[in-house]
Amino acid sequence: MGIVIRQSLKATGVTYLGVVIGTLNQMVVALYFLETQEIGLTRSLLSFSLLLYGIFTFGGPAIADRFFSHFRNEELKHNGFLTFLLGYAAFYFVVFIAVFLAAKPWFTDFYEDQSPELVRYYYLLIWLTGFNLLQGILEAYCRNLQRIAIPAFLREVGLKLANMAVILLYGFKLVTLDQFVQLFVFSNAFVGIGLLIYLRYMGKLYLAPISWKLVNPVIGEMMRFGFVASIGAIGTTLCTYLDILLIGSYKGQSWAGIFATATLIASLIEIPKKSLTQIAIPLVAQSLREKKYETVQQMHQKVALHQLLAGLFLFIGIWSNIDDLFKILPKGAEFASGTTVVFLFLITRLLDMAGGMSSEIMGYSQYYRVSTVFVLILGGLTIWTNHLLIPRFGINGSAMATTITILIYSTMRAAFVYWKFKILPFTHQTLGAFGIGLVTYLITWAIPDFGESFLTQVINIALRGTVTTVVFASLVVGLRISPEINGIVDNVIKKFRKTNP
Repeated sequence: MGIVIRQSLKATGVTYLGVVIGTLNQMVVALYFLETQEIGLTRSLLSFSLLLYGIFTFGGPAIADRFFSHFRNEELKHNGFLTFLLGYAAFYFVVFIAVFLAAKPWFTDFYEDQSPELVRYYYLLIWLTGFNLLQGILEAYCRNLQRIAIPAFLREVGLKLANMAVILLYGFKLVTLDQFVQLFVFSNAFVGIGLLIYLRYMGKLYLAPISWKLVNPVIGEMMRFGFVASIGAIGTTLCTYLDILLIGSYKGQSWAGIFATATLIASLIEIPKKSLTQIAIPLVAQSLREKKYETVQQMHQKVALHQLLAGLFLFIGIWSNIDDLFKILPKGAEFASGTTVVFLFLITRLLDMAGGMSSEIMGYSQYYRVSTVFVLILGGLTIWTNHLLIPRFGINGSAMATTITILIYSTMRAAFVYWKFKILPFTHQTLGAFGIGLVTYLITWAIPDFGESFLTQVINIALRGTVTTVVFASLVVGLRISPEINGIVDNVIKKFRKTNP
């Protein structure tokens, strides 16, 4: 677990730098220079491409995680596994283009009334999806090389700076709307191209001939696993991206923009989860393959605890300041209608983080087909609940639909993992973490407001953030709720004492 914590801390540091840039970009620059429908348009394009990526990658990144150990051999350039992965992705990208071109009449009928601007840029989705496919394959490859910091930097910092530059060009009227959308789409090539350069710089861009003597014995298993993973991805991506796409169809891109901004605020809580799972997935996959279930249990529980601690800290920081946050944002009064969405998504994601790696354990075990069934149930519930609740409750209905489906799905997968492996993500430390979160929130909640001016609202946020950080960190370290965190703190103290005797 030590390598997971160390690697995750590096990636988390990079990711939080990206958070600062992304927050400045999406919460200030975008809100100031873009109209709500323009924000909705860019988020809808990105969400649609990620939905398509989830379907038409056909399990490529999952195949990389599950089978990399079979091909691993530095001297033989990993037996051409990267070449195989890129060829696999290229084949299904061609399949995607054929399906996508044939689907335009349906897309037009679905969006023409409320979101004609989305129909206008239909063909740009081919490029955007292709860039995501390249990025997904290369990130999976880097992840299995235990290299996640630079990919995180390119994704979380480089791409966001590129997007910010595009928004500023449009905001200062240096480009037209059409040019802005085109630049936004092509800026997403930054990560994929950057990863190719990075791998070449490291000498790890092994575009070597494929070792078919290694591929042939497992090709059937890889294809079956990739197919099942792609079916499962349909449910996952529907749950993740369907809401904003249906809001665009039912309510238009302005409401999609408000919803996207609210979910963006709530998504900050998930950043530590992304870093932890990025490095933990290959280790869990290998342990499952070798049937080292005790290691899997330890990983599951430790990842769950650290995700919960990070999630509680961020939940308190975001929710205790949400009113002041909307007051100081450009067009904040308009976007404040998404407050309920923020709360529901924060709760949903916090509980999901507390569930640890149940999804990954199912997905990389011999029960991955059952995982696919669960995810398809999730996708069906997502479609049904959104269709039922969005017309009645608007964006709040979509957030309610996501909350319902995720809680059902999380309960199902946790119960199944316990049934088959007798593994639970919870320990006595879980209750301690919730207790720390409750005490910290009550102390933060008791802090009074100091006024309604911009300056006093900034002071409110800074004061609550400081108190949350000091109280939460003191309780976590003082109660020794996490041996890993205390180990890191002790090492820092020792190094400080050596350098400052």
